[in-house]
Amino acid sequence: NNQLTSLDVSASHFLTWLDCQDNNIGNLYLGAIIQLNTLNIYALNNTGLVIHVGSPARVTAANAMAVSMGWQLPPGTTFSPL
Repeated sequence: NNQLTSLDVSASHFLTWLDCQDNNIGNLYLGAIIQLNTLNIYALNNTGLVIHVGSPARVTAANAMAVSMGWQLPPGTTFSPL
């Protein structure tokens, strides 16, 4: 609930839990390391979120993790290479 519009945690290589819900984040930078067991960035008014994950290969991995881990993401979220 900090009204963040962007968040870069790409240098946090061992991050496994991130809860930044109820912000207005348009861009989330995870970088090349994706080890998040929990990602909660859900907000009803937050649409068009782009999560940057480092490379095209990581886009596929991130999409799979989002489903298998049950990440809470706003509708319309997309994954993109950096």
